[in-house]
Amino acid sequence: MKKNIFLTTLTLMISLVSIIFTSRISFAGELDLSAQYWSVAGSGSLSASNLALSTIDKNDTAAYFATIQYYQKNSFFHFTNILLRGTYLLYSSTNDNEKITTDINASNADLFFFPINLSGLEIGGGLKAIQGEFKETYTSLQTTYSYKATIYIPMAYLGFQYNLDTNFKLQAIVLGMKAKKGSYYDYLGQLSYSGFSHSSSPKISLSLGYRQFTLKHKDDELEFDLRFSGPFGGALIAF
Repeated sequence: MKKNIFLTTLTLMISLVSIIFTSRISFAGELDLSAQYWSVAGSGSLSASNLALSTIDKNDTAAYFATIQYYQKNSFFHFTNILLRGTYLLYSSTNDNEKITTDINASNADLFFFPINLSGLEIGGGLKAIQGEFKETYTSLQTTYSYKATIYIPMAYLGFQYNLDTNFKLQAIVLGMKAKKGSYYDYLGQLSYSGFSHSSSPKISLSLGYRQFTLKHKDDELEFDLRFSGPFGGALIAF
């Protein structure tokens, strides 16, 4: 049931992006496709109804992100200032002491409104929906157990952008919220370069930055306390 709700929410968001994208004369937004490589140091713990308690403590692990988002800004105070985003995360970590490999595959659907938009400062809020699959592989037994969960978290959103010149841009985003069953906090800072394209669309940019986020959740069947941080690099195509 929760999976169906998540897929319905994601489908509605993608449909809205399509409608807005095909009506760009009226909405004047930006559709972005991006991919990122994240050199992440992860730590924390994970347990579920059919998973043993495992710990994550790895300093040389890679995570991968693929993102599609629609981004629109209008006047200083306007409720059509929105960010629609779909993200897929792939992460894997092996605990040599416990001989357990933990894999996390997570699809995120985000909807943010930031009615306050002043000189690059964006303030607002929204909702994050996470469809996650957690896997534990016992390396000595070659046995894998998995658990799927859907989580909804309300979010506060704070963003800042500053154009250094026509090609370089600094960006910082802070979002998060403490909810009844857990919390999510995400901090990101990056420098982007977009001097590759001379036409108006599409635009190609490269980015380097640093990201840190923590995610806590606890219910009757699933409990985790995860922390990830590290530098990342990526590429983006904007239409």
